[in-house]
Amino acid sequence: MFVSLRSIGLASIAGLSIVVLAGCGGGEPEPAPVADHDHEHEEMPETFSAAVAELKEHAPEVKEAFDAGKPEDAHDALHHLGEMSEVMTDLIDSSTLTPEQKAEAKEASETLFDQYMRLDTEVLHDASTELKYEDVAGKIDESLAKLEVLAPAEDAHAADTHAEDGAENASEEPPTDETADENPTEEALP
Repeated sequence: MFVSLRSIGLASIAGLSIVVLAGCGGGEPEPAPVADHDHEHEEMPETFSAAVAELKEHAPEVKEAFDAGKPEDAHDALHHLGEMSEVMTDLIDSSTLTPEQKAEAKEASETLFDQYMRLDTEVLHDASTELKYEDVAGKIDESLAKLEVLAPAEDAHAADTHAEDGAENASEEPPTDETADENPTEEALP
């Protein structure tokens, strides 16, 4: 059974939430401490292609921050990528990719998000780690490249679908004088 770092991270957060909410008992419950949460939440992409474009936008930001020895500068980008990981499977499922391409996209996105999760949890939130960007760069680059190849495939499938719809509409019979009279926006020719 394969367990991803994302699953472990989510389970840890859920467990911590239960402990925080349960408290020590007795007396009035104290409000849960607010986590260091000073980053803006960006809107989530609505299509697989848009998600890949956003991934391409944030990837250099993360790499440059780590290369400059300032991984904390990648904190907001990493958190946004974590939020994107929660919607990516749905975006892939609703895309126009073939079933085989969807499987490829899911595998590549899981690998990509697992590597970004490692950077976030092991470097930014666990100072005892020796993980460096170079340790995950190969998998990040390879996964992102796979997704970049699949994004235009989604666009091509969508274009084919629209073209087929247009061809079906074009094969319909042209309007007759009777149907032209039903359309009040057309002026009758003398």
